[in-house]
Amino acid sequence: MSDRVAAVRVTRLTYADCDPAGIVYYAAWFVAMERVLTEWFLGVGFRFDRMADELGGAVVTRSTWCEYLAPAAVYDEIAVELTVVKVGTTSYTLGFEMVRLGDAVVVARSGLVGVFVAGGRAAPLPLALRDALLGGMA
Repeated sequence: MSDRVAAVRVTRLTYADCDPAGIVYYAAWFVAMERVLTEWFLGVGFRFDRMADELGGAVVTRSTWCEYLAPAAVYDEIAVELTVVKVGTTSYTLGFEMVRLGDAVVVARSGLVGVFVAGGRAAPLPLALRDALLGGMA
């Protein structure tokens, strides 16, 4: 794990995460990304369900991507690591690595770009949110 990792969530793959062959279904990584992201935001003081009231807007996902590097299977224990890659004026980029704990193999690498939106348009990141994101880069 890099010292730049802002958050880690360990999960065990279940049958529901896998295709009929028992290999992780590609979309399962996006659910894993969302779980660690939601928990990290909560841990630094932000709830998606309160952003509009507290910050005057909300973050929305602009884009996502995922590279599938090695197969993962049911019962594999996976550490999903979140890193803050870049913080811009209205947006931020997060990176994720999915590491199989049994052998430390990176099975997937992914990311997303989030944008702060207020009044239906991209808006500057609120200072408190920007500070939290920048703190995640330490």
